[in-house]
Amino acid sequence: MEATLSSVQSKTEFLETPEGKSLFGSQNALDWFERINRKSLVQAGVLIKVRRRWHRIRPAYDLKVIEIAQALAKEELEK
Repeated sequence: MEATLSSVQSKTEFLETPEGKSLFGSQNALDWFERINRKSLVQAGVLIKVRRRWHRIRPAYDLKVIEIAQALAKEELEK
């Protein structure tokens, strides 16, 4: 999947999308998720820093969020 400038979204832009609203619902939830998963998101190349602000590369970001959520769910079941 090749990234283009049109696929890069700021936090505000992402939270205004149906997917952003559905996955996180609030800025605080998104901030928390990205804070604890930042390393994985950056290593996957779906979270980048532009002009001191974090931006999401979509739709790859969405897929990585789902992958992380699946892993967390599996961990929860193993407790």
